[in-house]
Amino acid sequence: MTKGEIFSDLVCNFGTQAATCDCGRTHFDATGQFMEDGELEEMLRKAQAPNAKMIGRDGGVSLGTWMGRHRVWGCPCGWADRWSEELWANRLIVGQFFRKVAELQAKDAKEILDSLDDSSL
Repeated sequence: MTKGEIFSDLVCNFGTQAATCDCGRTHFDATGQFMEDGELEEMLRKAQAPNAKMIGRDGGVSLGTWMGRHRVWGCPCGWADRWSEELWANRLIVGQFFRKVAELQAKDAKEILDSLDDSSL
């Protein structure tokens, strides 16, 4: 499994019959399961057009949101590979950020707990 696939698995945790990735490609379940009459045929017809941005899949489509944009698992635009590489390349900064924020939140939580006395519970 690649870093991009791992990242995509974490982001794309919602399933559907069809979804459009931020890149403009529409992915659809080419088995037609749970689709309305004629819906699959229309998507298959559109997928045959030159320069089509329709991608049929063997089964459902997994999608999620990353950085405010819709992302589809396995999209050939490569969004997951790019983001996973960026995060990995900056893992020390990201880790330090998480540590600093956690320390700050722990300090705030301790101050709140210390301000409470047993009689207020």
